Amino acid sequence: MTPQGPVSDEEAANIARRVDFSSVHGARILLTGAQGMLGNYTAQAILEASRLQGFSPASLVAVGRRGQDRTADWAKKFSNFEHQRHLVGFESDLPTSDVFLHFASAASPTKYADGPDLWETNLGGAISGIAGKTTPEKVLFVSSGEVYGAGSEQGYASGARERITEPSPRSPYPNSKLATEFLLRGWNSENNKSLRIGRVFHTFGPGLKKDDGRSFGDILWSASEGKDIRLRSNGSAERNFAYIEDTVVGLLLLLFCDGATVTTDIGGQERLRITEFAQIAASQAGVHVDFEHPTDPAAVTDVTGSPPPPNTAALEQAGWRCEVSVAEGIRRSLASFATSSTRQ
Repeated sequence: MTPQGPVSDEEAANIARRVDFSSVHGARILLTGAQGMLGNYTAQAILEASRLQGFSPASLVAVGRRGQDRTADWAKKFSNFEHQRHLVGFESDLPTSDVFLHFASAASPTKYADGPDLWETNLGGAISGIAGKTTPEKVLFVSSGEVYGAGSEQGYASGARERITEPSPRSPYPNSKLATEFLLRGWNSENNKSLRIGRVFHTFGPGLKKDDGRSFGDILWSASEGKDIRLRSNGSAERNFAYIEDTVVGLLLLLFCDGATVTTDIGGQERLRITEFAQIAASQAGVHVDFEHPTDPAAVTDVTGSPPPPNTAALEQAGWRCEVSVAEGIRRSLASFATSSTRQ
């Protein structure tokens, strides 16, 4: 039996209602990072939702860099599309495209130790995607809210601007994202195409791997397995959480909006403490929330602080808003995990 994939029928219909896919009709689409949570979901969302509207890309090449990934098996249903789910490195030119969606690299902290791979995936993938025989007319780069700063014990200043992060175990991730933003802006200033940069904040949903390493991933997987949720901090750090449907709709609206170069944050409109997110998941799963140091939880601090809320003004002008509450997103995620083989 072929898995349905991360996008439910309900969510495909929602995305078709929220996004106009007419501009992808007959287009050649190239998507990197197709084995990650966001890339995999977006690839299916484009195919399913555009089909519901009566439109169809000429081809969609979904590129991954690992071995065969069962989470992408849904693509077998679309026999009239070209799918390339396994490409090791970017030594060869990627296929020519009209629309290039660059989702790489992984956002998981468990992948941050391999700095050279992060640089190759972000910068190398971008160069390969724009270096075809014809340059794509539309480019979307999925960056990160961490370009405003990462790993600061003092937290994040309100109104912060993007900056190079001082060397640390996690700095290759935001620095390689920011460098890729600069590269693509320079390329676009000479080619005058449609460049979109979406700085994604804390997104969760189907496809979130068990070994993701972020607090909300640990929380959701513990809850889905009926285990008590153990927090390794006092849980006071705040995050703007977004369910994956809302984030992907934001990315697609960004891709299709007017303007030569647009950069915007994409993040949830509900701001919760980590402990509040954990309590919602625990309540739905019937488990408890504990701390690693229950005798003095207030003594444990969150070393990454609380980032500022994302600035989504540009997206809101394009008609975007969050439609899925955090509680509903958690419910959908737990239901998805219950039938998922995505463990690592």
